[in-house]
Amino acid sequence: MNCFRTILFFCVLIMCFCSSCNKDKSVLSIQEYKPIFWEILNADYLFQQTANQDTIKKKKPSKQEFYQRIFKEHKTTKEQFYYTYHYYQMHPLEMKVLIDSVEAYGTRKKNKSLINKQKPENQSPKSIPVE
Repeated sequence: MNCFRTILFFCVLIMCFCSSCNKDKSVLSIQEYKPIFWEILNADYLFQQTANQDTIKKKKPSKQEFYQRIFKEHKTTKEQFYYTYHYYQMHPLEMKVLIDSVEAYGTRKKNKSLINKQKPENQSPKSIPVE
């Protein structure tokens, strides 16, 4: 049974490697795509929350304006983002790696944010008494 798992693991690994070799140059790598995808998900969530709660009649930025800011910040385009998304949809093994990577990235960002909120500002570290 362990032999079967090992063979299966190597087959999946080879398939992933081969599919990445055939990748189009305009497809963003998982490392490049991960922060953009994370920010798009957060922009969608933020937009949904503000749309449900904000009833003031002032002009609110559209979802597309949020997206354009993200694309500009990461020096990419809407077309490249969706082209990459479509590529990962067509390659489920790589999509799984992407989703797992985005989830881990988001968890790290949230944890880092929580740690930064817990640190008191303008407080020097306590000195250790020397005996």
